[in-house]
This record gives sequence, structure tokens and C-alpha cells, in this order.
Amino acid sequence: MGVSYTFKVRARNIYGWGDFSDEIPITASDVPAQMSIVTASSIVATPKTVRISYSIPFSNGATIQNYDLRI
Repeated sequence: MGVSYTFKVRARNIYGWGDFSDEIPITASDVPAQMSIVTASSIVATPKTVRISYSIPFSNGATIQNYDLRI
């Protein structure tokens, strides 16, 4: 999950300081990395179940909401 910060800014010129802006919420995050490719060695099957193992991708501070596994 990304970290949220709240900012407000103001500028200064030769006439002095301006007013502060409204607060601006910003979530510091980046696009999550793509998960690794699932290989045959990471799949274990029994007559009733299939277990697929994979490495969780680096989230870069963003929330990973779901995974899309297509078989």
C-alpha cells in the first residue's frame, strides 16, 4: 500500500509570499512489478487439486488488488 502525504504550497516573488494552496493529497507509489512466469516445476497436481506456486511481485508501494492467473 502506498504512503499518503498531504501537501500545500505557496510561492514567493519580488512582491512577497502568496497564499497557501488547498491541501493536496498524494499517494507515493509506482506501478507494481509484473509477477514471474509460472513454470511447470511450480505446479503440483493431485486428482482433486492443483497447487500453483509463484513469487509475489514487488509492489513499489502500490496496493496489489488482485492477481490474474490464466491456465
